[in-house]
Amino acid sequence: MPQRRVRSRDEQRLLEKAKRYLPGGTLGNTRFADDVAFVVKAGQGSKVVDMSGNEYIDYLLGSGPMILGHAHPAVVTAVREYLERGSTYFTLNEPAIHLAETICQAVPCAEKIRFCSTGSEATFFALRAARTFTKKDKILKFEGGYHGSHDYALMSSSPSVPKDFPQAVPDSAGIPRVLEDQEDHERHYRTASSRARRRDRRTLPAHHHAAPGLPARLT
Repeated sequence: MPQRRVRSRDEQRLLEKAKRYLPGGTLGNTRFADDVAFVVKAGQGSKVVDMSGNEYIDYLLGSGPMILGHAHPAVVTAVREYLERGSTYFTLNEPAIHLAETICQAVPCAEKIRFCSTGSEATFFALRAARTFTKKDKILKFEGGYHGSHDYALMSSSPSVPKDFPQAVPDSAGIPRVLEDQEDHERHYRTASSRARRRDRRTLPAHHHAAPGLPARLT
């Protein structure tokens, strides 16, 4: 394994600026211990390079959409060509219609498509649509499942002290307490396994992120 390069002055200055101008010194999705924190400079294929020249295999993949890797030639060419026609229109446009058609043809259950900017926005709209259809306010969510960062989703994703089921536990300050009565929660793994996971997570490093469906809070 190549030895990690010493952090450059430029990267150190950027990390200090991040702590000054960004909450927690991060973009909110990942946080690494101070001694291994880094700032990405560029990406190519399956790799990203930090400001000090260290190279990493990018398993995050932009949280999913980077299935072709960074700066794939076909993607770069298509984006470069289309930018000459504009960037975003905020109204009906040709590429959006073609993409919706392609998705509906590829996914049998997708009758129609609503494009969203984030996964949080998508699950928020999905919950609204479900409540409209069922005429019911309460929802059921598995404990440990991550479904975005809006108030309805950040309930019992990683409760440090789980309540008796089906009572929900807010995962963040600022979530209205009234939502605790609007959600029921259920475990999709055995109680003994749950206790083991809660015990094991105390030993995980600060930068660990559990897979969806597993407890992720560190104690």
